[in-house]
Amino acid sequence: MSEAAPGADFESFVLETIEAFSRLARAQAGDLHSAQDAVQDVYLNMYRRWDFLTAGQGSLTAYGRTAVKRAAIDQFRRNKRMVMVPVHELPEKESPYLST
Repeated sequence: MSEAAPGADFESFVLETIEAFSRLARAQAGDLHSAQDAVQDVYLNMYRRWDFLTAGQGSLTAYGRTAVKRAAIDQFRRNKRMVMVPVHELPEKESPYLST
């Protein structure tokens, strides 16, 4: 009897849940890029803990949904702290301090 590849069950989990997790993240985050980042973060963290998560009795999908919601909120908070400068407010000339 041959053993399955170590990441085979994780890969099937990702393929089964990617659409649902992406929709959930998009609804939570509000923009596509933040949602994609949140889902990627969740899958990365789940992959790192996969042996522990599969040994437990809980639902992996429920764990993933909760993690996606929290990751989307974290992503929103990170983006909120970023200072966005509208293009029309940028100076026309380069700063003399940045010239070489």
